Amino acid sequence: MNLTNDTKGKIVFLSIFFISLIYFGYKSFRDDYIIKHYGAYTIGQINEIKGTNGGVVVYYSFIYSNDTITTAGRYSDFSKRISHKRYYVQFLRKNLKRCRILLDDPVPDSIKDAPPYGWNKLPNE
Repeated sequence: MNLTNDTKGKIVFLSIFFISLIYFGYKSFRDDYIIKHYGAYTIGQINEIKGTNGGVVVYYSFIYSNDTITTAGRYSDFSKRISHKRYYVQFLRKNLKRCRILLDDPVPDSIKDAPPYGWNKLPNE
């Protein structure tokens, strides 16, 4: 079977594309797993919500050890309204950019502040 240079180029490109797709999909899954099972919790403040094609982007910030961390999360399956400004954020203490805002868990008004390094588990009111 003789392949032309054009065909070989397409095969190489598609191989690199699919390997990259698998790698980044695995990395995203692994990061979510690590945050979900080993993350600490703090209070996040929603700064802005922007609608995009197929979902929303939620811009939020949280404080860790007197440093303000600002980040965003994309949500494609978003059927509920955000009715609060403060939600719990789960994050990794060793890499604060690896975090997620828990939009199903608004912070009750009875909780005013989080400890400087967060909680190991979600607090009870």
